[in-house]
Amino acid sequence: MSDNSQGVGRNLVLLFMILAIILAVGVFMAIMVVNNRPTPQERAVNINGEFVTLQIDPNNRPVIQPEAAPAAEEAPAEPETVVVDENQVTVESLPTAVSPTAPPEAAAETTGTGGTVAEKYIFTNYVVQPQDTLYSLALNNNSTIALLARFGTAKLIPGQTVVITTANPNFCPGKRPYIVEEGDTAFAIAIRYGITVQQLAELNGYTDGNIPVYVTDVICVP
Repeated sequence: MSDNSQGVGRNLVLLFMILAIILAVGVFMAIMVVNNRPTPQERAVNINGEFVTLQIDPNNRPVIQPEAAPAAEEAPAEPETVVVDENQVTVESLPTAVSPTAPPEAAAETTGTGGTVAEKYIFTNYVVQPQDTLYSLALNNNSTIALLARFGTAKLIPGQTVVITTANPNFCPGKRPYIVEEGDTAFAIAIRYGITVQQLAELNGYTDGNIPVYVTDVICVP
């Protein structure tokens, strides 16, 4: 009985040894196959009408590479040196106050009430105080920052004398003067005062109903 048990034990040991050898040979062969895999290959692929090189890495992840590196950007041309003869240069003095938003004079002369600068505005000299700002000056004098800047008051220095510009109430007898601000339209102004654009135009002498609206201009409202 004991001899049979010993025989069975030897057979099992032998079987495990054979299985271990087979497993080791299998692992060795797998390592050899992995190490001897072919190197990455490349092939041309048509993408959106252009041929590019498709490179396949060992992990089978394709990488699209351009055919050639983009050309370097050209360096900007050096600016030319201009020699100016100082004897031929004429220096002209610039006006101290220029308003890009001032209404064209031709429009005021040909239609509507028109009105000159002296008729539309009142100019008052003012000594700037330390606490003054353009906003406070405009608010306290029934003016606007744009109107102050139009006639030269765009920077405040304490002790400096500046000009405060405001609308002349005598320009609109029986009505009120209104200083046009940025963003204003004839329609918006008419709605604000409860009238139509046609009525607003007629108040200002434009019988055709077309009233021009310019920033810093003075028009008459009810």
